[in-house]
Amino acid sequence: MTNLVVNQVVEKMNKMPLKLQRRVLNYVETLGKSGKRGVSGKKLLKFSGSIPADDLDAMKKAIDEDCEQVNPNEW
Repeated sequence: MTNLVVNQVVEKMNKMPLKLQRRVLNYVETLGKSGKRGVSGKKLLKFSGSIPADDLDAMKKAIDEDCEQVNPNEW
């Protein structure tokens, strides 16, 4: 299965100009570099409950009031 995908990519790339082939190569190289990012959930559990309830309520209220609004003239 893997060879089929590689062969299809090579076939399509052979039809591309060199400039686009280089762009594809750069893209593939960046995909290979991208790995796990961030912090695991287990490490974040120690912060659970550290935000006071009244702050959480204020954040929820701000989200409900401001973030769920659509302003068609904004753009």
